[in-house]
Amino acid sequence: MDTNRKFQEILLPSSRDEKLDFEAQMIQQDFIARLTEIMKFKGIKSKKELAGLLETSPSYITQLFSGEKLINLKFLAKLQNILGLHYSIVSDQYGRLRKSFYGNLLNKGYREVKLSSKNIQSTYKKGA
Repeated sequence: MDTNRKFQEILLPSSRDEKLDFEAQMIQQDFIARLTEIMKFKGIKSKKELAGLLETSPSYITQLFSGEKLINLKFLAKLQNILGLHYSIVSDQYGRLRKSFYGNLLNKGYREVKLSSKNIQSTYKKGA
């Protein structure tokens, strides 16, 4: 057995539960990376400051950032309310399909039209 295969067997999850746990951790780490960017943008300098804003313990925030605990929907709701954010769950597949759909419209000669309260009939019109 080659070395690369041995590393894969050791490092990659093998059971279904291990794979789900691994995926959950990857989603968590992606979310934490984005939250860190939002914290910088909002001027939140530390996990302790974030904990204070969310009225939770600094150790809980540290556990979330380290991956020891997974983020739950109540935590997302708190973030949304306290930081003035809005979350929606959109799969990567949905995003790709949506991009493809809009790309097809543009390729067929449609152009994007911004919506306003006066123009809610169509987001795309034929022409240049």
